[in-house]
Amino acid sequence: MNINLDLTKHCIQTEIKKLYNKSIMQYFKHGADKVLLEKRIDIFNIILENCDFAHLRSSYPELCGKHDTIAALSVNRFNQFYVQINGKMIKLF
Repeated sequence: MNINLDLTKHCIQTEIKKLYNKSIMQYFKHGADKVLLEKRIDIFNIILENCDFAHLRSSYPELCGKHDTIAALSVNRFNQFYVQINGKMIKLF
């Protein structure tokens, strides 16, 4: 699963929190794709609980926000979590 991140206005941690909250709100709407939203909510929750965001931001300035960076979260079939920055894969934990 790939989830696009908008880091033009804020850092990766804020973007993931924003997407987490948005997914929870959508989950309770009539006609929502609950299966997809449950997967997204689980992914965001795992990342928020386990990721060292301070280390990520210090190691990769593009994740601090205010950059025109193409970024996405990726989870592979082995449940390994990555962030893609301009085509470069970085393991989250």
